[in-house]
Amino acid sequence: MKKFWCILIFAAALILAACGRAEPAELSDLEYALKAAYERRLEIIKPDYNMLISLTEGRRPLTWEQLYEYGYLSTLWEWESDWEILMDMPEAISVEDALMDARELFIALRHVYGGYLYFGGDEVFVPLLEAVLADISAHGDRIATMDLINILHGRLSEVIVDNHFSVWNRFMSQSANFYYSRALIFDRTENGFRNRESGLYVSEVRGHEVDEVFRLSIDDEGNLFYSPIVMTLNMPSVYPLVITYEDGTATTTALFQRSHDHREFAPANMEFIEGIPVISVMRMGFTAHDNSSSVECARAFLSFAEQVRDEPVIIVDLRGNGGGNGNLGARWFYSLLGEVIPANRVWVTAREFDGWVENHPENQFHDRREDIEHLVDSRGFEGHTVGSTHADRIVANEQLIIILVDRGTASAAEGMADLALNMENTLIIGQNTGGALGFDLTYFGLSLPNSEIPLGFGRTMMVWPEGHFAEGVGLAPDIWAQGDALAAALQLIINN
Repeated sequence: MKKFWCILIFAAALILAACGRAEPAELSDLEYALKAAYERRLEIIKPDYNMLISLTEGRRPLTWEQLYEYGYLSTLWEWESDWEILMDMPEAISVEDALMDARELFIALRHVYGGYLYFGGDEVFVPLLEAVLADISAHGDRIATMDLINILHGRLSEVIVDNHFSVWNRFMSQSANFYYSRALIFDRTENGFRNRESGLYVSEVRGHEVDEVFRLSIDDEGNLFYSPIVMTLNMPSVYPLVITYEDGTATTTALFQRSHDHREFAPANMEFIEGIPVISVMRMGFTAHDNSSSVECARAFLSFAEQVRDEPVIIVDLRGNGGGNGNLGARWFYSLLGEVIPANRVWVTAREFDGWVENHPENQFHDRREDIEHLVDSRGFEGHTVGSTHADRIVANEQLIIILVDRGTASAAEGMADLALNMENTLIIGQNTGGALGFDLTYFGLSLPNSEIPLGFGRTMMVWPEGHFAEGVGLAPDIWAQGDALAAALQLIINN
């Protein structure tokens, strides 16, 4: 439970029923949005990290050195400024070599993959390996490398849903699709959702719970309203939404897919728009292996936090940020507020605490010991490390901080957005994030020894509060932007 003192602080302001659409005379749009967002934060219950210790009982993962000493996997890549993997796979290999590749891959997964136990452990992966070996053996004496890729990816994706796990850059992924309509506008009152045009209340939505369909939304003029947002793993051209009203009438409205605009990469930047600092960062990949431009980008991003400490309003634009360093968001908020913000997730990684802290003198932005012990609150046990064990609480904050997200916001960027859900006076505006933080990406330059097929997967598994995050679905915003999230956020501030 969130601490009771947080409720007392805001008790005088929280007059209306939970999530009810405020009438203009009672609350401004901004006040209403902050109230609804705060109520959402109170409902989030962080998982107990002790469940992770129980889950991994009896498993002793291999160290990095052991992984190569025993001959499991090999390296085939070099760091380049564009993170490209250089590869020269053979067109075909012997079936005997392919069988060896498959066995070594599954042994490595058993010893180091963070999702191995989550997706069923030996009970699932042993028969899966047998199916892979049978598929390979059916090819006679030799097998095309692409056929081996198809077998490995096809079989593994039957059980693994992990947007960081890849075979030849094919991910074990799923991605939810979101559908919406600009034509339907609703208000929310103590009696339910009311169509703004007809004045009728919704009695049911076919195939959905009413409360799950209508999301607080915003247009480019900063106006708030409720709009139907439907998620599906399929991708129909339109989604027919049937709404029945209190008078018995039913309407069918075509919802269209909400896509996000691809954003070209740009360095970290801060500009003032209408006197409001807008900080944009499109990469969190600041590691010891990264190039100098990324290091400079990291320094700039962290320096922006120091520069805006006295600003009453801050906008941080994470749209299109595919992630990277999981600690950078925590460091940024710590630099801004001087206080550690607890995450809502807990995690366990299949490696020793003392064996994975990088202490390279140039490694200024990745896995520093002080970050791990202080910001992430990690501890080791029996070959594993559990992290993000800070107590669940909402951190006091007087600045209005708005985080912009979209479907391109993924991995470490989602981790930063999640921190805002444990702070007062924060709003997340945009779309659901990409949903790539159920697991991590520890190794994205591995290759199989004979076929040289490149692989990527991680040692870490995240556990999130129920209904808070799902792989491929992501984190939901506090306010859905039906147009440009930055324009909507700026106008919301200006209007109020």
